[in-house]
Amino acid sequence: MEIRIISAEDLDLSGRPIRGGVFVTVQTDPNCRCSTGVYTEGGSYHYLNENLQMPLPSSSRAVLVEVNCKTSSGVKKVGTAEIPVSDFDGGNLPKDYLHILSYRLREGNGRRNGIINLSVRIKSSPPPPPTAPSNHPTAMHNQKHLLTCI
Repeated sequence: MEIRIISAEDLDLSGRPIRGGVFVTVQTDPNCRCSTGVYTEGGSYHYLNENLQMPLPSSSRAVLVEVNCKTSSGVKKVGTAEIPVSDFDGGNLPKDYLHILSYRLREGNGRRNGIINLSVRIKSSPPPPPTAPSNHPTAMHNQKHLLTCI
């Protein structure tokens, strides 16, 4: 899965706008997490534009996106969004389709706290290499090789 964290906007900590130190962590299952770099520029619109490549286990029902802020007293969680896998995988769209998505971030107590903008693309597997007809010498050699490797 390729997920691009485009931006985060209208973020605050304790009622004060966040000016910098923002980074995003994406989790597809308990053992698979990826984070962006820290965005240090000020303003209420944090333009991260960072691409993350990570596996999407078939057992995953949602992707957790967590926005954090580095402060002088440590890392503070700003808000999270739980993105259902069904929002970008499945249906009649091709695997390599680029989904542009925006989600409301919520604090642990349910309070709204900003918006995360991202894109998601499920990468399709590369096509298998072409095979020779089964009576072709190369195909027969490959079959023997497969039999000895199994």
